[in-house]
Amino acid sequence: MLVLQVTQSKTSLEQALKLTKKLKKESASLREFVTSINKELSKREIPTAAKDIEDELVWAKVINFQFCHNLSSLLCQYLSLVHSL
Repeated sequence: MLVLQVTQSKTSLEQALKLTKKLKKESASLREFVTSINKELSKREIPTAAKDIEDELVWAKVINFQFCHNLSSLLCQYLSLVHSL
């Protein structure tokens, strides 16, 4: 009985470690994404003579979608990690 409990605990810990590594990787990826968006926003803050508001709106919507998708993925992995513990 004790051997079975130890084996199950070891398996749970291995799964948690695997998910933690994946979560760390996804978190780094999300940080890189946010950094790149911040750089792009800094460029876009410089006024230009012929800015098209519709292009800016489309760009903002695409970035918002990408961010939400990345954040959702990260949260799902976090919840999987918590559930496995």
